[in-house]
Amino acid sequence: MIEAHADEISWFVNYITDEGYIYVRRNGGSDHQIAPSMRVNIQTDKGIVKGVFGWPAIHVRDAAREETPSLKNIFVDIGAANKKEVEEMGVHVGCVMTFEADLIELNKNFLVGRALDNRMGGFMIAEVARRLKENKKKTSVWSLCCERCTGGDRTSRCRNDLTSFETRPRNCYRCYSRHAVADVQQERKW
Repeated sequence: MIEAHADEISWFVNYITDEGYIYVRRNGGSDHQIAPSMRVNIQTDKGIVKGVFGWPAIHVRDAAREETPSLKNIFVDIGAANKKEVEEMGVHVGCVMTFEADLIELNKNFLVGRALDNRMGGFMIAEVARRLKENKKKTSVWSLCCERCTGGDRTSRCRNDLTSFETRPRNCYRCYSRHAVADVQQERKW
């Protein structure tokens, strides 16, 4: 059995104001602290709608009473004048949105991108399957991509549910990522 992590943090449209601003709920480990000014893609039946997390500009904020970003005070602006225009664009309560982020290379050594851990795990599973087929190996392989691994070790639960059926794998390989921030913090002893 080969398993990989396969979720992506995102947001749900939770409320649309009369002025056309969108308030959100988390889906997974979305971090509201980094959301201000981040661009988003909202998935709708009419296609992708672009937006940006709004936050008051520094020159209009009062330093003595400055708040930190929270789900109560961050919102998404899609350039609509009002709620009706938001709805005409296909955005409604329940739509999913993700951060818009390109794949980039750091110092010709590292790749950074949205949901890269998921994509790499899925690629490794597909590559193993391709090589087994090419080499005509006679073996049974179960591949599993499990969601919500960031909310605890649910991959283990997924694996246990799968193995409670008819499978009894001799080996189970888990494709999972490490966060670079943890490595940096450990090196620098932050």
